[in-house]
Amino acid sequence: MAVSANNLRHEFVIVDKREQNPKLDKRKFNKGTGRGENYKKIHDFSFTNTAKVGLAIKNIKAGIEAYGQYTNDGLQQRQISKVMTLATYAVGIKLAGPIGIAYAVGDMTMKAVGKSIENNAKNIQARTLREISGIAARERSRSNGVRLW
Repeated sequence: MAVSANNLRHEFVIVDKREQNPKLDKRKFNKGTGRGENYKKIHDFSFTNTAKVGLAIKNIKAGIEAYGQYTNDGLQQRQISKVMTLATYAVGIKLAGPIGIAYAVGDMTMKAVGKSIENNAKNIQARTLREISGIAARERSRSNGVRLW
């Protein structure tokens, strides 16, 4: 808007905003549709379906636990549980793509770390018990080993 000093008339200049805003120049943009097939897989799978799959997995794991307690066969229970875990990873990868892969890798890593911590604790306990029991006191030799007094 400009004002002339001689006649005090207002002159309005209309500026086309399409020239200033690149999104309005009829170029096609990715309007929230994601980057590819994996995005569509993730967002087409609703929260309700995710909850149903999670509940089904939880119930199957509870059934495996009950089977192990009923039969008192821990080995069979662990084997079935391993198969179930691998099936869970497969379903996650199939439905969510890269996010399923990330979940599987993270879960395996956490299980490996937990197992390592458990093994270290058992080794420390075994070493302590061996030292207390005196098995290593003489190491089967009269002249070698730790003194008893």
